[in-house]
Amino acid sequence: MPATYTRLRIFIRLCIFLICCTSYQAVNGLTINYDSAKQSYKSYRQQEPWYYYPLAVQVNPHIGVVMPMELLDIATDKPSTRFLLALGGRTDISLLYPKKWIWEHFDCYPKLGVLIKYDYITANNIIEKGHIVGSIFYIEPNYNHLSGWEILPRFGIGIAYLNMPGAFSSIKPKKNEEGEEEETTMSAADVDPFRQGPSLNLIFDILVKYRITPKWHLNFSLGLDYLPELTTIKSDEDTDTPVKKKTIEIYTASLGCSYTFNPSDYHPERILNLNRRTRIDIAFFSSFRKPQPTPNSKDVDPNSSADSLDTSKYYYLGGLYAQWSFRIFNNQAIVLGTEWMKDFALKKEIERSVKKNNLQASFLVGHEFLWGKLIFGQYAGIYALNNGLPDLNSPFFNFMNLLYVRLGLNYRITDYLYVGVNLKTAIFPRNLEKKPVFYHYTGMEYLDFRIAYTF
Repeated sequence: MPATYTRLRIFIRLCIFLICCTSYQAVNGLTINYDSAKQSYKSYRQQEPWYYYPLAVQVNPHIGVVMPMELLDIATDKPSTRFLLALGGRTDISLLYPKKWIWEHFDCYPKLGVLIKYDYITANNIIEKGHIVGSIFYIEPNYNHLSGWEILPRFGIGIAYLNMPGAFSSIKPKKNEEGEEEETTMSAADVDPFRQGPSLNLIFDILVKYRITPKWHLNFSLGLDYLPELTTIKSDEDTDTPVKKKTIEIYTASLGCSYTFNPSDYHPERILNLNRRTRIDIAFFSSFRKPQPTPNSKDVDPNSSADSLDTSKYYYLGGLYAQWSFRIFNNQAIVLGTEWMKDFALKKEIERSVKKNNLQASFLVGHEFLWGKLIFGQYAGIYALNNGLPDLNSPFFNFMNLLYVRLGLNYRITDYLYVGVNLKTAIFPRNLEKKPVFYHYTGMEYLDFRIAYTF
C-alpha cells in the first residue's frame, strides 16, 4: 500500500504539472494570436474600409484682395483700374488617407476634401457689390498627421458662379435738401458687370498647421483664387485692339480651425537619409511659345526692314538649369539655382531692336516639398542677362521682363534621374496695348518640360 500510494501521488503531481504547462502554452498562444489578430486588423484598417479614414470638418473665414480690374467711372464716363476687397469664408469636409503604400511611395498622407466658399466683393465707392459662390475639390498632402506643426500646400479645382461689379463712382453723389441722392445721367446699375456667370475656379494655398490635439487643429493660410476666362482673345473691329481676357485673381489670408472625429493612430517611423541632406541637379528644359507684340521702346531700330511680327506662330525655346538644394527639416528644402535659355520667340520680338542676341540668364531662389518620388517646387527668379524690350508707357518699365516665378512638379524615375514640368509666370509683363489703360501684374508665359540628373 505505501508503494502504491506513493506512485499515485507522483502520477497526480505529474498530471497537474502537465495541465499547468498546457494551460500556460494555451494562454500564451491566445495572447500571441490576439496580438497578431490586432496587428492584422490594424493593417486591414489601413487598406480597405473607407469609414476608418479620419473624417474632419473645417471652417475658415478669410479676407482677400482682388487684383486690379478695369471698371467704368460713372462720374467721368472713363475706364479706370481698381483694387477690390473680398470678404468671405470656407467650410469643408475631408478624409485623410493614412495608407501604407501611399506613405512608402510619397512619404505623406493625402487629405481629400470638398469645400464650399463665398466671397463678398466690395470697395470704397463701389455701389453695386459683387459676390462669388463656388465648390472646390482639393488635395492636401500631410507629412505628420498626429501632432506638432508643419507647412503644407493645398491644391484645388472646382466651379464658381460670380458676379463682379463693372462700375464705380470716384465722386460721391450729391444729396438734395431732403437728404436724398440726386439722380445722375448714368448709374452703376446701367453698366454691365465686369464678369457674370459660371467659371472655372483654381486654388493654391500655403498652410501653416498646428495640431493642438489629434482632434483639434488650427491653421493659417495664404493663397490664390484663380478664375480664368476660357474664351479666346478677339480683336475689336472698330479700334483693332485686342480684347483682354477678364481673368480674376484674388490673394487671400485666412485663419481657421478643424475638428477630426476619428483620428488615426497609424504612424510608422520614418528612416530619413541624413547623409543626403543636399543635392545638385542639372536639367535640360524645352518648350514653345508665341511672341508678344513689340511695345514702344527707344531701343527699336528705325532703319530696320523686318516684317511685321506674327503673333500666332509658336517658336521653340530651350536651355539648361542647375540648382543646389538643402533639406532644412522634415520634407522641405531651400533652393539656389540658375538657368540659361535660348528663346527664339524673343528673337522674333527683338528683330527691330538694336539688340540682336536672344540668350537669357537668370538666378533663382526657392523652396521645395519633398514627397518621396515627387518634388513640388516654388521658385522666384530675376534676369541677369535679358534682351526683352521694356514698355516705356508702363509704370513698371524698370522691372519689366526682369522678375518671374516658377511652379515645378518633378517625378523621380530613379535616385539619379527625374522628369518634370514647370509653369513660368512673369511679374509685371509687357502691356499689349499702344495706349495702355489697364496694367497687368502677372502673366502666364509657358509650360516647359524637363529631364534632370541628380549628383
